[in-house]
Amino acid sequence: MNRISSDEETGKPSHEDDRHRRRARMASALIFIVCGLPGLFIMMVSSLGLFGRFYDPAANDTEIHPLLLTLCAVGGAFLMLAGVGLWRQWAYLLVFAAIPISLTVFIMIDARATWGSASLAVFVAIFVFGSLYLVRAFYSRRNKQRRDV
Repeated sequence: MNRISSDEETGKPSHEDDRHRRRARMASALIFIVCGLPGLFIMMVSSLGLFGRFYDPAANDTEIHPLLLTLCAVGGAFLMLAGVGLWRQWAYLLVFAAIPISLTVFIMIDARATWGSASLAVFVAIFVFGSLYLVRAFYSRRNKQRRDV
């Protein structure tokens, strides 16, 4: 039996196309839950542990080596990259790296948290969305150059 991609009279997608799209969405959601969310957790916990290891004198008593924390943070970023379906677009790692970097910069600027948590959220959002804008511009320009060639 031939698979028809749309009903020829109405132009609407067939039921098989709907089922395929639903399965693809479910697979994407499952990959996000299995990879993206744990990746965010691993990256944030290890980044904060690494930050605490260098800036909190009491944290130097822990047994976790800074290299291991760094590798966990990088591994979490790669899990997030896979979880959001951008595996072959490596520049998006900069967007994920903007989260712990912006937290570190904010803590260095306002160590006593006098500005409040809302300012922290705005500061992190500016870093993340700014890096997202730059990465999207990079891929847009690169894709345009590839099409023109």
